[in-house]
Amino acid sequence: MHLLDRGVRVDLCLLEESQVHAEGLAAATAAGAQVVPAPGGQRWCLDAIFGIGARPGLTGKAAEWESWLARESPYTFAVDVSSGVDVDGATVP
Repeated sequence: MHLLDRGVRVDLCLLEESQVHAEGLAAATAAGAQVVPAPGGQRWCLDAIFGIGARPGLTGKAAEWESWLARESPYTFAVDVSSGVDVDGATVP
């Protein structure tokens, strides 16, 4: 919400809509965030796709978005460990 308060556009890409925290999404959109079908054109990215229990080898939308990250190289911040990183070995496939 702090970014929206500063006039920054916030785009939300939902990996799996059925698993989104409904109240959180409602609060974000009420504050002015917009849901977009996929990333594109953003200069900044907050990676909050998976928790620390994820394993390398992303598929589907997550793999497409990982390719976008590699291709577009936005400034990326991860909530915990960046998606696709093996947390036991600190390696990427």
